[in-house]
Amino acid sequence: MCKRGLMVLKFGGSVLQSPRDVHRAAQEVYRWRRLGYQVVAVVSAIGDSTDELANHVAAFGEGLDDHKVACLLATGERQSAALLGLALDRAGIPATVCDEVTAGLLTSGPPLDSRPVGLNTERLQRQLELHGVVVLPGFIGRDEDGKQTLLGRGGSDLTALFVACQLQARRCRLIKDVEGLYEFDPKLTEEHGNIAPRRYQHITWADALQLDESIVQHKGARFARDRDLSFEVASIAAAGNTIVGGFTKSRFAEPGDVAKRKLRVVLLGLGTVGRGVYEQLTELYHNDFELVAVAVRDLNKAQAAGVPENLLTNDSRTAIDRDCDVVLELVGGDQLPRDWIESALRQGKHVVTANKALLAASQNELVDVATRFSARLSASAAVGGSVPMLEHVEQIQTASDVTGVAGILNGSCNFILGRIGEGASFAEAVEEAREAGFTEADPSRDLAGIDAAEKLVLIARGCGYQITPGDIVTTPLTEELVNSIDWGPDEQLRQISRLQIGTESIKATVQIEKIGSESVFSEVRDAQNCLLIAGHASGQHKVSGVGAGRWPTTAAVLADLLDLHRDRRAHSKTSALTVDQYESSLIG
Repeated sequence: MCKRGLMVLKFGGSVLQSPRDVHRAAQEVYRWRRLGYQVVAVVSAIGDSTDELANHVAAFGEGLDDHKVACLLATGERQSAALLGLALDRAGIPATVCDEVTAGLLTSGPPLDSRPVGLNTERLQRQLELHGVVVLPGFIGRDEDGKQTLLGRGGSDLTALFVACQLQARRCRLIKDVEGLYEFDPKLTEEHGNIAPRRYQHITWADALQLDESIVQHKGARFARDRDLSFEVASIAAAGNTIVGGFTKSRFAEPGDVAKRKLRVVLLGLGTVGRGVYEQLTELYHNDFELVAVAVRDLNKAQAAGVPENLLTNDSRTAIDRDCDVVLELVGGDQLPRDWIESALRQGKHVVTANKALLAASQNELVDVATRFSARLSASAAVGGSVPMLEHVEQIQTASDVTGVAGILNGSCNFILGRIGEGASFAEAVEEAREAGFTEADPSRDLAGIDAAEKLVLIARGCGYQITPGDIVTTPLTEELVNSIDWGPDEQLRQISRLQIGTESIKATVQIEKIGSESVFSEVRDAQNCLLIAGHASGQHKVSGVGAGRWPTTAAVLADLLDLHRDRRAHSKTSALTVDQYESSLIG
């Protein structure tokens, strides 16, 4: 992973209103993972669940033991932490869920209003190195006797800020239901003569403590002030934010003409991935995006799946011509999708695609068209599903010059070789991969190494080298090849894709290799992907996760869409500070 440091994210109850909102939180975690950050996600209880638990406590009357009360109230945060962990699993994003005991979050003071005083930083740092993401319940801790404690009102904010301080995080973001701190509550505009409040671009701790506690609890703000700890306040997927810190004077964001309307989207294809994207856009992101057309082959099947008739068409060209901002191409194939994408780009419409075969053949030409017509072609999902391989290759290339890569790029072959290693026959392993949905009905592209070769082409281009699939030496995975290899009980077979970059040349291969238990690739199981990237000055970087399937690929497509949405909003004076400007004012 191209490391940019640690980001602590805190998801409050205002954004976790229902269990399904954990999927939006998982997408926000993925946003920062794509940028190269390790992430600690601190979560509050979902919605009103803490109040409901408090009602259960009240039914028992007075004189109760505070530690036992804390045990019950703590279950709300534990539930939301577990749910976020499951959502990250579904999206293929490696993560571990820690409770307050595992994290060693030690508290002092009254059981229902304690303050944090200790943290097992070494254990958390080990988990971050292993997984990249740690999920922690906020609001709860343990005293020196190991008894359950709570951090009181605003305890989740305090947990996030305390963890950021102890781990020396580069950034800490408190995620709320508004894009930052305002001079007054945006919901109270009628009480202020229907004048919209101004959002602070940055605010001093003193001024933040003068605001009401509806967004940021004063307990957390005082903790940050006393430790010279800057932090930010923003909403999920936000373009804007407010930085709270040791500024000499607060400053409002200048008003701009940013468009508040939704980004209009045309979806081509309602297959495995298309259906996942459709569900997420309509259920979780309906305030940000508007679907204006869905192009499918079978109209009746799409209607039976619940897609409104007015959105449906079986004519992709007509769909592209509708009034839209972005076209999502999730059909696959070559010539027709190429024509559709080029048509959209020539109309100045952005395109998001997961079509690696098309990009391996025509990416340069399509990027040229996009540039000429001021559009963007995004394709994070084409390589690695939710594993941000292309992003990190490009980041490392920019900072350090990539000297080589090696990786498992095809989850289907990895699953098949894993099952063969466990004793299955070649035919049995292929059939199990097909039944599990890891490969198509015809697995020939996976087995021949074509899929991995196309991905390697795109990775090579991210390193600045123009190659084609025909330039890659590829060894197909066959039963005869497996039977011809002599491998011992401590060895495994893997399909490894490699780029060896010299001073004036590049060598690309996709081959079946025998590896020992000491190899990083021996830990890559089932349909997982893994890429090792060697930088000239920065050493070796690793990025891994689930590289295929509906939800991991959906996460990557949505990430590209949300980037477009944020960039559109950021083209105004109401945008956040740049990353460099921001980070210069933050922790570390």
